[in-house]
Amino acid sequence: MSELSFIENFANTKWNTIFDWLNTLQSQVSIKASNIYNSCDIRYSGFKVANVDCNLFPAGFKNLSSDGIRRSTQEMISFINTKKQNGLLDKNAKNIIIVSESHTRNLPYLHGVLQLKNIFENAGFNVRIATFDLKKFKVKLSGNVIEVYKLIKKDNKIYLECDGYKNQNTTSMAEKSNEGDIIFENCPETGRQIIKDKALNLFEADFLVINNDMTVQSPPALQDTNIKTFPETRLGWHLRKKSSHFVKYKEIVEQFSKYFNIDPWFFSAFFESVDNIDIKEGIGLDILARSVENIFSKVSEKYKEYNIKLEPKVYAKANAGTYGMGVMMLNNVEEVENLNKAGRNKLDSIKAGVKNTSFVIQEGVPSLINIDNNPAELVSYGFNLKPCDFFYRYHPDKDSNNSLNAPGARFMNKLNFDLIFKDNLTSLNTDVIKEIAILRLSYLASSLAFISAGTE
Repeated sequence: MSELSFIENFANTKWNTIFDWLNTLQSQVSIKASNIYNSCDIRYSGFKVANVDCNLFPAGFKNLSSDGIRRSTQEMISFINTKKQNGLLDKNAKNIIIVSESHTRNLPYLHGVLQLKNIFENAGFNVRIATFDLKKFKVKLSGNVIEVYKLIKKDNKIYLECDGYKNQNTTSMAEKSNEGDIIFENCPETGRQIIKDKALNLFEADFLVINNDMTVQSPPALQDTNIKTFPETRLGWHLRKKSSHFVKYKEIVEQFSKYFNIDPWFFSAFFESVDNIDIKEGIGLDILARSVENIFSKVSEKYKEYNIKLEPKVYAKANAGTYGMGVMMLNNVEEVENLNKAGRNKLDSIKAGVKNTSFVIQEGVPSLINIDNNPAELVSYGFNLKPCDFFYRYHPDKDSNNSLNAPGARFMNKLNFDLIFKDNLTSLNTDVIKEIAILRLSYLASSLAFISAGTE
C-alpha cells in the first residue's frame, strides 16, 4: 500500500477526539430517534470518504459477523432502555413483532430477518415475524424454521392471525427452491376470531420493529393505533426523501468540519434534488440536466483545488426507494439530454412499480477498495445510531465508479472491527495502519449518517 493520505492521517491522529465528539452527539440525538437500526453505503476514494446512501429499513442482516451480532444486541438493548427510561416505551415491554417485507420468495432476505429476530431474542425479548398482506407461511432455511404470520388489529391493539391455531384444520402448500422450502398455511376462518378468545394465549405486541420500507403507503392496520413502531411509519419511502436525509447529513458534517477545521467535502458528496420530472414523457429533462451540470461543475472545481486527476462522475438517483432501483451513472450532461428508451425506463419507476418523479443528483465517489480485483465498498450496519459492523459489497461486472448495489453483487465480512479502537499504532506496519484509518473513516462517515437519520 502507498503512504497514508491526508484524511487517513487525520483519522488516526485525531481519533480519540473524533470518537468523543461522535459519542456526545449520538447520546443527544438517540433519546428521541425512532430509527432503531440503520445501514449505509460508504464510498472511500483515498482523498475522501462519504455516505452515499442511508437505509432506515436494512435488509442484509445475514451478512453480519458474530461479533457484529453481539455489538448489535448490546446497542439494541441500550436503545430500548433509553426509551423506557424516558417514558417513550412501557417499562415492561417484552413482546416484539418484526414487520417484514412481503418477499416470500426472497430467501436471503428472510434469512436476514431471522438474524434480526435472533438479535432481539438474544436480549430476552419474545419475538414473532409478520406481514400485513400475506397468509401465514413457514420457511425452512439452513436447519431453521421461520414462521411468518399475518397481522390483525382490534381495539387499537396488534395481534397475530392464526396464533394459537396450530392444531386446527389448516391447509398448506409448499414451494421448493435451491435455498429452502416455503410452506403457506391457509388459516381457518375461525382464526379471525382469535382476538376474542383469551384462552388461546394470544401474542399481543408491545411494540413493532418495522422492516418494511413502505414504498407504497403506510399500512392501514397501523393507522389510528397507539402502538409504538421503530422506525416510525412516517419514515417509510412513501413520505421520506433521500434528499431530506442528505440535507441533515450536510448539516452534521458541517458541524463536524467546523469543530475540526477541515473541508466538509472530504466527508460528503455534493447533491441537489429536483421534482416534478416525468422521465418517460420527457417532462423536466432540461431541469434535470441543469442540476447535473451544476454538480459536475462543483466536483470539477474541487478536483482542480486538490489536484485530483480523475474525470468526475455524477449520479441521478430516485429520491426514494432501495434495492438500487432508479439509479444511473452519468459521464456528462449530454447523457441526460440524449436519454434513450432503456435509460428512461430505468429511471422511471422504483419498487412495486411506483412511478418516480423526484431525483437526487449526487456526486459520484470512486472506490479505492477492491476485493479480488473487483471494486468494493463498505456497508455499515448499526443500532442506536452507532455502527456495529461493516462488510464489503463488491461486484465482478462493475468498475470503481459504478453503483455496486446491483444484481450480481457479492458480500464478504472479513473486517476486524476492533482495530478501530486500537490504542498504540507505532509498532504496526503501514498496511495495518492504513486499514485502521479506512475503518475509522468509515466509522466516522456512517456515524454521521446515522446521527443525521436520527434527526429526520
